[in-house]
Amino acid sequence: MVLFCLLTGAAIWDVLFKKIPNWLTASLAVGGILQACILGDGPAMARSLAMAGAVLLLLFPFFSLGGLGAGDVKLLSGIALYMAGEEFLRFVFRGMVLGLAIYGLTALGRGMGRLRGRGKNCGAKVIGLRHRIPLALPFWLSLLWLRGGWF
Repeated sequence: MVLFCLLTGAAIWDVLFKKIPNWLTASLAVGGILQACILGDGPAMARSLAMAGAVLLLLFPFFSLGGLGAGDVKLLSGIALYMAGEEFLRFVFRGMVLGLAIYGLTALGRGMGRLRGRGKNCGAKVIGLRHRIPLALPFWLSLLWLRGGWF
């Protein structure tokens, strides 16, 4: 329930302000660590922390290249504290598919014919989008999909 509430807040904030605040991602991480301490044993907490660290290490290059925002990276590493490995991978895959669909619909809505110069950051700038999609929204939908069983 904590994960759902915090991810809902992150999705709303990300859609409205195109940014996920540090206090929200820190709350997510603290909640995940507390949940692992209370509900799990020592190895479960160690696995959760290892998963979150691995997510940070794997996604940091995407942040450095401009493909992901820092809030998105911190959000995903915080979410990793709440899920086991396979469940987290399904969650991320579904979130990325939903994010790609939203990105595609946004690009079509703005018109693919407005291609701009091809700078070093080719993602959103190439198709003329002013901002990248707020990834917290597709990950919120992915959590509903994963836990609620819809689709």
